[in-house]
Amino acid sequence: MNTPFVMVYRVSPLTYALGRSHVKVPYFAMVNLIAGEKFVPELVQDNFGATNVVDHLQPLLPDGPPRAAMLEGLARVRSLLHGPEGAPAAPDRAAAIIQSMLATKPS
Repeated sequence: MNTPFVMVYRVSPLTYALGRSHVKVPYFAMVNLIAGEKFVPELVQDNFGATNVVDHLQPLLPDGPPRAAMLEGLARVRSLLHGPEGAPAAPDRAAAIIQSMLATKPS
């Protein structure tokens, strides 16, 4: 949608502790995971509060370097998902990979 944003995430402390100890990913936001870098701010657990959200959103609202950098990152992710010209759409590619994995899975 080409709209800058801030990712926020909060769950119960127990759920967070259990999940964080089992899931080893460098980022929470899907766009950051796909890009392999953090260009969307992530406010997780105790960092998620109204003041922090406003502080991270304010630089993104007017035209300027922070907004342009995020829009550039979003465009990169979009191109990664679309693949090369003429390639099947991302959901079709994902379905083909899943079918391939199911076909080669030992019984």
